[in-house]
Amino acid sequence: MPNPYAPPDPNAPPPPKREWPDREAERRRRDDQRRSDQGDGGSGDPEGKGGGRRRDGSRAPTPEEARAASKSVLTFAVMMFCGLLALNWPIPWQLAAPLFFAVSVALGIRALIVHRRISATGTFSVFLIFGVGMAGLLTFSALAPLALWDAQVERQECLDSALTIAAEQQCEDAYADALANRFDTE
Repeated sequence: MPNPYAPPDPNAPPPPKREWPDREAERRRRDDQRRSDQGDGGSGDPEGKGGGRRRDGSRAPTPEEARAASKSVLTFAVMMFCGLLALNWPIPWQLAAPLFFAVSVALGIRALIVHRRISATGTFSVFLIFGVGMAGLLTFSALAPLALWDAQVERQECLDSALTIAAEQQCEDAYADALANRFDTE
């Protein structure tokens, strides 16, 4: 077995020259094949900006339309995330959560409209519909603490001053008693 760390043999023939495929020509060939498969001889867009036809015959979105659709979904997701963060903020700032969720419902509906306009159907639309429904549900659930405002403020002040686990438990018990008295569920 030859030594793999030895210098190359000067009498050995040189290795064969490698020919790398022309990737640009291969890409052009695939694009031409795709255009001929579509049957219309091209995308129908003389500037080459997109907006051609899909296999099912519907119009493919232009890059600007796809960018607008992505941006609308992103703003919807950011507002949902801000609403979820606001649920964990202290009491007076928790009032921002229903506002974030209400705005996210409006942005989610707008994102759905944009996606329908560019004919982007499928599972993504289902997820958008689910997200809008979830935002609507969270809007109303974030409004629920308004009915218990006094009890929640007392609970938060008690928990802020509690230093032990037993003191925290007393705060939670007092909150449960306030809820029971409020709704007469004893």
